[in-house]
Amino acid sequence: MSASVHSVPETAKQADPLSHEEIDAVFRSITVNRLAFAVSGGPDSLALLVLFNEWAKKSNWNGYFEAFTVDHQLRAGSAEEAEFVKSVCRDLDVSHETLLWRDKVSSGSVQASARDARYRLLANAMRARDLTALVLGHHLDDQVETFLDRLTRGSGIYGLGGMSRDNTHGLEGLHLLRPFLGFQKLRLMASLEERAVSWCTDPSNEDLGYKRVRLRALAARLAEEGCPAERLADTAERMRRASEALMFWLSDIWQDDVEDHPAGPVRMPYRRFARLPTEMRLKLLAQMILRVTGREAPSRLKKLEALEAELHSGGSAKAQLAGAFVELHDDHIFVWKEAGRNPPDRIALTDIQNGIWDQRFSVKISGDVSALDMETLSIGPLLSARGLKVESPDGWPEGSFSCAPAIWSKGDLIGSSLPSSTLGCPWPQGVIIERVPIEFG
Repeated sequence: MSASVHSVPETAKQADPLSHEEIDAVFRSITVNRLAFAVSGGPDSLALLVLFNEWAKKSNWNGYFEAFTVDHQLRAGSAEEAEFVKSVCRDLDVSHETLLWRDKVSSGSVQASARDARYRLLANAMRARDLTALVLGHHLDDQVETFLDRLTRGSGIYGLGGMSRDNTHGLEGLHLLRPFLGFQKLRLMASLEERAVSWCTDPSNEDLGYKRVRLRALAARLAEEGCPAERLADTAERMRRASEALMFWLSDIWQDDVEDHPAGPVRMPYRRFARLPTEMRLKLLAQMILRVTGREAPSRLKKLEALEAELHSGGSAKAQLAGAFVELHDDHIFVWKEAGRNPPDRIALTDIQNGIWDQRFSVKISGDVSALDMETLSIGPLLSARGLKVESPDGWPEGSFSCAPAIWSKGDLIGSSLPSSTLGCPWPQGVIIERVPIEFG
């Protein structure tokens, strides 16, 4: 990506900019009044910032917002791009901060690590400023690429529903807003050109070595065959509506039949599971795995279908899938987080105050904390206790609480979410640790 001044492609000049009525409709639907805007410098996020700032002034919007740019420091030019956004914000009189990712990627996907870090940095900055929703520049073409990508991966009805315009439980517990999902990127570019605003270009957007670029080319070929991007996006929206209806049913099942333990694992009677239709058994199983792992997306549908078939056969079963253990015994299905080779990190409370740990638990410091030596306290999984054998409460499988949260002081376990009869360590005064609320849909 380069942060130089950029010419506008002919296709952008031929697109219609967003009308005042369209801009007013999408922004007036936002009910949150303390917002953070993630702005990379590309045309989509920059159009989001410029158009919202313009609308807020014209409509006398009664709220506050700031812009943030995450510099992952993974390639040359990223600092220049952040400075470019900063200069645009200065011209707009919008508060801006660049957030630096200083960690090194030790293993796994660099892109996945960078994404997780991006949301973590944004979440920390937002909490420090009491900003309650993150506004993202995803547009209709992004939605189409997501739909096609998930189609190639064999996703079911839920995955094909694509991204949500309003997600109250995104990564890091963030409230995510995507007001531009109904507009194509070319229209956002045309809106910037109409206002003589330049943007950063990303050369990788033309590199067919990236799947997203090939999917974009596929979408163009489908349009030539009479299936334009808008039709694909409409299909994704219909899938989303259907999945929303099923999730409404699932929420009732969860409320009535699933025991969601405050320390992490879940279980439900097998007979209640077995009587459900196949699609609901699959979704319930996926939801249980997501709940205990804190992941955003479930396992591949094929693997989930194989596990569901094994469970539905009624025989004794124990499997590992998508970071979770799933076990059928004593007429119950149990699901809990797998520690594996990469257990949850132990993190100093000073680094996570009023934040999220392991995507599963909210951590708040409140009340009288003067007696706590905050510099010595950390949160981590029970399994990291030296020499401690974690005994599960009656009826739960061995090891199902290994990744339960615990509080440590100078290496000593001083608090956990297990019953006092098991470990006898209530939370220290002033420390509140609770499960992140579950979201259906």
